[in-house]
Amino acid sequence: MEIKVDPDRTTYEMFKNEVRRFNQQALLELIATKCSTLENQEVMHWSPTFPWALAATAQASLIYGNPYRSTVPREADLARCCLLYSNITPLETSGSPLATPLSILTRIAFEQFPYQESGSEEVARADAFFNGYSDRKPLEVISEETLQELMGASVTEAVGVGLLLHGGAYYNRGYYDPGWLDQPNFTDVLELVPRHTIESVIKTHYLIDIPGFRAKAAEAPANALLPQYTFNPLTERPFIQMPDGRALAPVPHLVTRKLSPIELYYAGIKRFGVAFARDMGELFEDYVGRQFEALPQATVTPEIEYRVKKDHVKTVDWFVNLRSHLLLVEAKASRFTLGSRIGDETLETQLQNTIGKAFTQLNRTHKALLDGQLGDSIPQDLPVIGMVATLDSAYGINGVFVRKLLPETDVPVLVASARDIEMLVAIGQREDIGPILQGIVSGEQSTWHLGPALSEHYQQGDKNPLHEAAWDRYPFREPSGEEPI
Repeated sequence: MEIKVDPDRTTYEMFKNEVRRFNQQALLELIATKCSTLENQEVMHWSPTFPWALAATAQASLIYGNPYRSTVPREADLARCCLLYSNITPLETSGSPLATPLSILTRIAFEQFPYQESGSEEVARADAFFNGYSDRKPLEVISEETLQELMGASVTEAVGVGLLLHGGAYYNRGYYDPGWLDQPNFTDVLELVPRHTIESVIKTHYLIDIPGFRAKAAEAPANALLPQYTFNPLTERPFIQMPDGRALAPVPHLVTRKLSPIELYYAGIKRFGVAFARDMGELFEDYVGRQFEALPQATVTPEIEYRVKKDHVKTVDWFVNLRSHLLLVEAKASRFTLGSRIGDETLETQLQNTIGKAFTQLNRTHKALLDGQLGDSIPQDLPVIGMVATLDSAYGINGVFVRKLLPETDVPVLVASARDIEMLVAIGQREDIGPILQGIVSGEQSTWHLGPALSEHYQQGDKNPLHEAAWDRYPFREPSGEEPI
């Protein structure tokens, strides 16, 4: 069956009305089934039902649909909904901040790229990030108790529940049935994670009913020119409470992403205020240092305080001596706002206030190094590479459209997300990463997202030590220690 859509006439209203034609539960179930099949397919085979279009279709159905429609959707109907979504005509006008190349590329990246990333790194990061903290400084509000309040259990237990939910949804067309816990085959599961813990995590961290979903969506109204780029509450609560008592995850991929530390950022600020954000910054800085300390031949030195006239000044967060190169590393844990993610007028300001300040700090530290103000512990005779580590995704930040907004740097600089650094450290278990980074910053890959630039150096057996240790602490893993279950 050929599906025809006129791209010159597609509006969000047309997409929404098409979605509303179908029985809500039947459409959500079809989306969940389709999403589960995509997890084992190459990206090129996703078309036209791309997972971000499926997530948008589920969102529209939950907000605008109802259970009283009698039309049951077929796969061709779902494909048409996704095609309509993909062909929505942008309403931004020429000269608007929303129409710049940076704006357009930013919203495409934040919408599409997360669905093309593995969830295992997000899962492993949770334990390594929170439970591996070195306690080098006292935290203001984040503790085992506050994390349990946010997640419904300890981090390790919450991850175990998340893996259970994802496995259930993946193999059961998006569904998790609380009645499963009464089955004899779940006895071993309950010995690892008690029933009350599973129920607490689901209620606290994952589940929402349809009225609650609509209320959350209303809290973040869409940009009038880009109604398709709205906050999707499924990213915050991936499971929908169904009338029969079961829970349905229309997009199972979001279940594991919910375990990432960055997903607690706004929930923590809402509950505990800006002190939570400061603690996240400290935790991330510590996490970055511990990652680089896992490199076999590296010497890692924390920030140094020095004097400029009467002022006490601090350097970047970490110095990583690779023997072949010296890395200057500054960590930034802030999260891009919804407005920045769609490329509105706040994007440039946020980039300048975070990445731009980090660039300035790198320049200041490099000058102090050349002036001999940092002592003998930091070598001055190695090639220097700067790195800005971000807890949030760093899509496109190494590109020319962003770099022209930021200060010039005295040394070559790469912006790397937590995921990028984790891959870099995995590669570094068998190979000196200094020449790899030097090759990247010296050629056309300097403008790439670091992950793809590193992919040609990554080998199947490369493992991140901190992630491996995290998997060993989680309740659900095969005895061989190779794959989570």
